[in-house]
Amino acid sequence: MPLNTFYLVWNPANYKTPTYRHSTLWAALTEAERMAALYGGEFFVLEARSVSRKVTAITTAIGKQEIPF
Repeated sequence: MPLNTFYLVWNPANYKTPTYRHSTLWAALTEAERMAALYGGEFFVLEARSVSRKVTAITTAIGKQEIPF
């Protein structure tokens, strides 16, 4: 599954985590400005740079991969 970067708008004074993924920097900047004008305070635009996942099982093929019948 290909991963695309996304952007979050975060206000450190709000204890809820950001939930909306903006697909473009422009959309996130626009939302940060809108929220700052509406609520006051600081709104940071954060960019997703990597993802970490737990891998529970890996299957590796060995030998010939022909169906035996």
